[in-house]
Amino acid sequence: MQTYTYDSFGNITISGSISQPFTYTGREYDSETGMYFYRARYYDPKIGRFVTKDPIGFEGGINVYAYVENNPVNTVDPEGKQAPRITPQIPGYWSYLIKIAPRVFCSLLQQKITYVEEQNKQCKDLGLEDNWEIDPDAYNALNWCKNMEYIK
Repeated sequence: MQTYTYDSFGNITISGSISQPFTYTGREYDSETGMYFYRARYYDPKIGRFVTKDPIGFEGGINVYAYVENNPVNTVDPEGKQAPRITPQIPGYWSYLIKIAPRVFCSLLQQKITYVEEQNKQCKDLGLEDNWEIDPDAYNALNWCKNMEYIK
């Protein structure tokens, strides 16, 4: 019979002599990469993170690479897509706020950038040289919002 001992994030600390692929949380261990295959993506126990983004985006939380919200004692993620809690979740109100916060931020950012661009265009049309500068980081954040599909 094969036995393994792990730390909280799945690093094998002790193993027996018989090798078999199914290890931490019942997932296949790839000895060449040192990662576990969680059906939707690979998990690296050395860094305690998935190596690709969560395929369900921010629905699984604000950190798209985190494994079980950094809480492997109270949370499981059998498919690499989400982290259902073993213990009670935070109240629904807070959970809802955490999920909508990025969408609200992205929407407001898009509105503000559009407003400033329109004001700058009106100033230019009137022959005024004064323009409001938009920080390049605002455009970077806007592109992030579009890439994450929070806005179109």
